[in-house]
Amino acid sequence: MQKKSSISSLLGVTQHEMASLLHISRSQWSMYELGRGSLPRAATLLLAELLTFVKASEKAGKTRPQVAQQKVMRQQLERLLLENEFQQVLTTKKIIIAEKKHATQMQVLPLISVLGKQANSKTPAAAELLTIVGNRTSELKEAEASVALFKLQAKQKLLEFEKELLETKLQELAILSES
Repeated sequence: MQKKSSISSLLGVTQHEMASLLHISRSQWSMYELGRGSLPRAATLLLAELLTFVKASEKAGKTRPQVAQQKVMRQQLERLLLENEFQQVLTTKKIIIAEKKHATQMQVLPLISVLGKQANSKTPAAAELLTIVGNRTSELKEAEASVALFKLQAKQKLLEFEKELLETKLQELAILSES
């Protein structure tokens, strides 16, 4: 009885799935597992074939599932590596844009200083221009730009570390598949 109850777990299926495989009802399979009933001849022959196949697979070793699993793992790692490279390119472009924006803001600061001196002296046009340019490059926006640039640079570093990790995992997988 103990051996019969482990057949489902040996094959890795539920009672319902096992019954479907053998073309019997779940209750028939349940009674068989409990030792309170027997299987129809066709179901017994099919069960014997399944168990023979499982035993032959065990003798052949577990290399086939491991090879398949390694192949899937390698494909996933390669996909992640491609995604990482794409994200790095995207982040690099964003950093370049943020650096240009930051540099432009830094170039405007001396202009604001000059306009500030002129606005205090005479012309209302200079005061209006100072207000417009000042609003565009306020200290708050300067700080926000610096923080945004820092975040992008940090993201770039993380992506570089992730790339190294993925490449290491791919190398480990290659070594495993060779042995």
